[in-house]
Amino acid sequence: MTTPQLIETARLRLSPLAPGDAAEFHTLMIEPGVRRYLCDDQIMPREWADEVIAGSDANFAAHGWGLWAARERGAASLRGVAGFMEFFDPPVLQLLYALHPSVWGHGFATEASRALIGDAFDRLGFAQVVAATDPPNTASIAVMKRVGLRLVEETIKNGKPAVIYAINRDDWRP
Repeated sequence: MTTPQLIETARLRLSPLAPGDAAEFHTLMIEPGVRRYLCDDQIMPREWADEVIAGSDANFAAHGWGLWAARERGAASLRGVAGFMEFFDPPVLQLLYALHPSVWGHGFATEASRALIGDAFDRLGFAQVVAATDPPNTASIAVMKRVGLRLVEETIKNGKPAVIYAINRDDWRP
């Protein structure tokens, strides 16, 4: 499976998250508003960022999916990440996105998610894209709804409340 080296949207450049992104990725993931929902509010150690990037690299090589660094066109600094990662026990492959608070409300999560859902259906042949979040994460739920995902379940995962959203390939409208 060939992974593109770049996915471009109207305002973003998405490239596979790389070891050189580790410091910026770690800084992003320890931001209080970001870690609140994605890391259960834990401050992850710097080595964790390296492990996540190595796992993403392995998933790109084996499956064609992983995490993408999101940068504004013409800018060098990391604005966020988006892509696919396994969560829960047993693992469920899910769409995720994390943006720096300085760009919240600019539509970048929606823009990146649309591009990656399209890639999942077109290049990767997914039958369905799933995303989950904590019920109070209304901003993430709004992104899921904007890109066409629908609520399929309110549940407890790993001992915590979660809402699960999904879209099937047949329902996808880019």
